[in-house]
Amino acid sequence: MRGVTRRHLADPVYGSPTDPEEEDHVAVVKIIELVGSSKTSTDDAAKQALTEAQSSLRNIRAVDIVSTGIRGENLDEYRAHVRVAFIVDTAEVD
Repeated sequence: MRGVTRRHLADPVYGSPTDPEEEDHVAVVKIIELVGSSKTSTDDAAKQALTEAQSSLRNIRAVDIVSTGIRGENLDEYRAHVRVAFIVDTAEVD
């Protein structure tokens, strides 16, 4: 696949073009996987992963929770495996 125009990408991650000229714009989306942990809950573990991603990534468009679980010797560490999708700047691709 050489490129995907914005009009072929689904909402809400990529948005819809509002201008016909935007249809030629190619969006490159990168997906990374992270595991967040928390002593509180799996929701907090997912938030921890997102907070860490936001500290170094721009243009985050989606976070999908892949799985959650409990770990640790006393089963007191909540974990969340997440996928973070973000748009890659075209300057970084060239």
